[in-house]
Amino acid sequence: MEVDVAIKNGRIVTPHSVLQAGIAIDEGRFVAIAKDQELPAARKVIDARGNLILPGVVDEHVHILDMGLAETNEDFITGSTAAAVGGVTTVCEMPVVVPSTITLEAFEEKKRVASQRFLVDFALYGGAVPGNVDEIPKMVKAGAIGFKAMMAGSVPGFFEILDDGMLLEAFQAIADCKSIITIHAENEAIINHLENKLKAKGRKDIRAFFESRPVIQEVEAISRAAMLAKEARCHLHVVHVSCPQGIELIYQKRSEGQLLTCETGPHYIVLSQDDMDRLGPYLKFAPPVRTKLETEQLWQQLAEGRIDAIGSDHGPHPKENKEKGWDNIWEAGNGAIAVETMLPVMLSEGSTRVDSLSTD
Repeated sequence: MEVDVAIKNGRIVTPHSVLQAGIAIDEGRFVAIAKDQELPAARKVIDARGNLILPGVVDEHVHILDMGLAETNEDFITGSTAAAVGGVTTVCEMPVVVPSTITLEAFEEKKRVASQRFLVDFALYGGAVPGNVDEIPKMVKAGAIGFKAMMAGSVPGFFEILDDGMLLEAFQAIADCKSIITIHAENEAIINHLENKLKAKGRKDIRAFFESRPVIQEVEAISRAAMLAKEARCHLHVVHVSCPQGIELIYQKRSEGQLLTCETGPHYIVLSQDDMDRLGPYLKFAPPVRTKLETEQLWQQLAEGRIDAIGSDHGPHPKENKEKGWDNIWEAGNGAIAVETMLPVMLSEGSTRVDSLSTD
């Protein structure tokens, strides 16, 4: 038997150990894991030179701003190229494009365009917004892996937030379809109140952005979403949790039997508010980074298995969009690049951090 490719002289990472072995690949499938001398003959042999051989990463939370947004941002080609370079072989794409993926028609169009442009595997979320609850089962049948809803951060006319009544209705529709809802959990009223007060005082600095989004508003939103999801018997997945208090709340609810999971991102466990002077508007994403102490606590929760997933929340902006935030943080876009750097960052930072935490 001769296979297409053999990768030799590598260290294969499994969930349980690191194996000194090689891999054989034929017709796009792994067909053997064995000592180098026991691998089948191959038309192409790659020497891994002692490096790690890892499975491709699934990034469960990505915003590649293609279609109506591609002119001023990236597109599915450049975004998926970045994913491949960073070891991400499957991208789960959020519905925030133009038009938003909130109807069956928009979902099918995005699937058509993505199929032509993506260089890695992809899956698509649908969106849950005011007035589209009847579209949810249609998108599930068309292949939506889940749905995204916003409790804060409305983009008027583009991707609106759901109030509590609408949120409960959407949760119930998603539960009926046996699908999943991912939630941006922040309290819109608290954010708007604090932001307006800060602007009235002439505050334009990055610290003002942090002050407009305190931990309490995120934890309150997580608690409210969890209560509504429990009533609807819906699987709720809270994305980009930035604070250990939120992770602890989710862990407690899950311990009580609720179907509730969570994600944090590499930016929340590698960066903190201590980096504000150095990075300024490049730290503007929502929820924001927290204190150094809270960052350390997130690492501990990750080591303890209380965090279910790491997602990049990749959301790029042109450099000039971010740069104007040095003078006025409110004018800079919300979001950060991460799909290419997530795996390298987690390997470099996590390999020593989690080991040291788990042995304390």
